[in-house]
Amino acid sequence: MVQTDSNAAAVKPAAASPQRAMLIFAGWGILSGIACYFAVKYLMDIKVLRLSFYPFGQHEGAAPIPPGIIFGLVIADCVRHFGVRSWLMFLLVVLVTTAAWIAAYDVTVWADMQIGKYRDAIDTLDTLSRTAEPQPGQPAPAAAQAWRWGEPLSFALGGLIGGFGTWLAAALAHPRARRAGALLITLVLATALGATFDLTDRLGDFGIAVFFAVWQAAVAASLARELARP
Repeated sequence: MVQTDSNAAAVKPAAASPQRAMLIFAGWGILSGIACYFAVKYLMDIKVLRLSFYPFGQHEGAAPIPPGIIFGLVIADCVRHFGVRSWLMFLLVVLVTTAAWIAAYDVTVWADMQIGKYRDAIDTLDTLSRTAEPQPGQPAPAAAQAWRWGEPLSFALGGLIGGFGTWLAAALAHPRARRAGALLITLVLATALGATFDLTDRLGDFGIAVFFAVWQAAVAASLARELARP
């Protein structure tokens, strides 16, 4: 009975306007994104802090766990802010969000590996085609250009998985997150922003920090907006 009453508190009226909630958790998202960047930068080589659901190898390709925990705490605080008082639910949100981060990392690495094989095949074909006389003004084959979209596609898929898992974590804890609009907005933002990694990566470490901060701020703010709506 205690657990039921605790979960029932999740449906109480929102205490903040959607706009204010978005600002609060966008701020938390920015801070957690920066913290995740430093976690990746300085904890990447600690093997016990890496895990993957796909057998990449414990050190070579496994996902660093701390970023998932850090962002999971933000999402858990979001559902707590809007009424969830169960510590078990709080822990579940952190665990599911962490699993979502690991799955997103795995999918990104896996997709990049598959696209890498495609790139190798294209390079081979390109080498063979050099024996032919090129026609003046002839455009490059579409296939030879297609792989350039490989990295944005890989990170878009990772963003999609990460966004879905983050939404699922919130939806398990709070009924307002189960609305179709909450899922749709989260997936669109997470996927679109995931695809921008190639652009931010060109800025070096600063760009990677910006990527983490913007992605997490947008996803956290979108969920907070839905939870703040009655």
